[in-house]
Amino acid sequence: MSATIDPTPFLNFLGPDRTRVIYIEGRPHPIRVLNMSDPATDYVADAATTCIQAIGNAPT
Repeated sequence: MSATIDPTPFLNFLGPDRTRVIYIEGRPHPIRVLNMSDPATDYVADAATTCIQAIGNAPT
């Protein structure tokens, strides 16, 4: 998955004299997709719980 966008539409809209494009090399990072075993019944509470669990499992 890439977060790279095509800057051409922005350059065309804003004008080449008002914009600059910079390119920064990136690198891939490992990700894990974890799914809930049961559907969420309270999305806000479940999201908060998931965030707290993710922070607790983060490398130090």
